[in-house]
Amino acid sequence: MNKCVPLAVIKQFGNEFPGIYNRCEDVSFTSKDLQTILSHGTDMQDYWSTVEVIKTCHLWRKFKQEYRFDPDLEEMILEQDSLMDSKLPTKVLESIPFQSVFVQTSRFAVKGLNAFAGFFATVHKSQNKNRLFFCPVYASGNVCGILGIEFSDLTLGETIKMTFDNYQNMLKDNGVKDEKAADESYYSDMCRMMNQMLQLLLYICAANTEKEADPEHEKMFRPAKGKIRDQYKEVKIWNVGKETGAIIRNMKHSTGSRHSVAHTGSHTPKRTHIRKGHYHHYWKGPRKGERQLILNWVAPTIINGASEDIPLTITKIGNV
Repeated sequence: MNKCVPLAVIKQFGNEFPGIYNRCEDVSFTSKDLQTILSHGTDMQDYWSTVEVIKTCHLWRKFKQEYRFDPDLEEMILEQDSLMDSKLPTKVLESIPFQSVFVQTSRFAVKGLNAFAGFFATVHKSQNKNRLFFCPVYASGNVCGILGIEFSDLTLGETIKMTFDNYQNMLKDNGVKDEKAADESYYSDMCRMMNQMLQLLLYICAANTEKEADPEHEKMFRPAKGKIRDQYKEVKIWNVGKETGAIIRNMKHSTGSRHSVAHTGSHTPKRTHIRKGHYHHYWKGPRKGERQLILNWVAPTIINGASEDIPLTITKIGNV
């Protein structure tokens, strides 16, 4: 049996704060009540973060959706140009297939930090505004912290900048001195972390995502009905990019086994290379009626490759 990282995390917090998930189910139980429980013996920054992590765990328990990326596809996506200046509308994140998901990774890493096992991505809804929270988890099983993005009408790049500015202001307003957050290298690390999590989540949000329910796990999969027992059989496992990953490996083998230079007449030979993948969006529907925002992943393209190079094609598997 593969280790289920998110299940281990929610059990860890459930043991640390007995009955906390049942309390969260109470409609009269507010975030302030949760803060009061968690605030004893900790500073503002610590318990604010823990409040959001607990809410993330509580929501994931309801959906129990885990996405496992093919390592080669994951690596290819993480090599795409940074989203820090992205012109994509932030609204593309509203296409997240479930209110809470866990993304298991093998290539997600930030220099100077311990290896990551994956991250939660959860939409926290409120009357005023909705936020998407990322909660990275180290390979050790410990939670790294939490990063949030507000849903807005801005571009994704603008929203990310606003997110970090608001975080700094929140700390100041609550009298918390965060020397790390003021450090330029720390800020840069957080931006890289945010970028990598967004790159992978956007692939899951894309209309042409390649995913399939894990065939072996499906034999034992039993969604919780009524009482949640937090058992492995309640978790829905999605394999992401299995076919695409195989194509990538074949493509690497194909291009690596021949000369990497293509000759074009008397001109200087042009080296074969791969144009990075990226995301593309468009609006569907009448201009004056209800419109739907569609996000697609555009696969990398081989430039100056031989005619027998394997094209990187995507098989669409419908969202469930």
